[in-house]
Amino acid sequence: MGTELERRLQALPGLRDLYTLWHGKCVDGTLPSWRDFDVLELQQWLGYLNVVDVAGDPFDFHYRIFGSELTAAIGDELTGRRYRESLRNALADEIAESYRTVHGDPQPVLIRHRQPAWHGKPISFDRLLLPMRSDDDGATRIVLVGAYVSSTSEPQL
Repeated sequence: MGTELERRLQALPGLRDLYTLWHGKCVDGTLPSWRDFDVLELQQWLGYLNVVDVAGDPFDFHYRIFGSELTAAIGDELTGRRYRESLRNALADEIAESYRTVHGDPQPVLIRHRQPAWHGKPISFDRLLLPMRSDDDGATRIVLVGAYVSSTSEPQL
């Protein structure tokens, strides 16, 4: 793997494999669409996967899918909810900024978050944001987010 992102992903095999799947669906420099993925291909990541629709005015995000493992980690189901209705804290602002970044410059981004306490325990997690092109159904650009949540430094994917 040659890019900085690819080198960083070497230490995160679950996210590396998701990136490899996504990258393989980029044809002639074109981003893949959500429809290019079969749910069976994504099976190992489903509990840690978010699919986020980007909305325009005001700029907001809609969680089309919010993984069950992530739901358990934060104690709230966000599937079907708008971002502005769901998360309100410093980490939420950081997450929103990463969505804006990927929407504005559709390149994969890997981010490590560390929280001193989340529901009473320290937590760190990595988020791999993978941009998608719009689907034929008129949805705006979709960002596929793979993540693992851990109270230790060991990945769970």
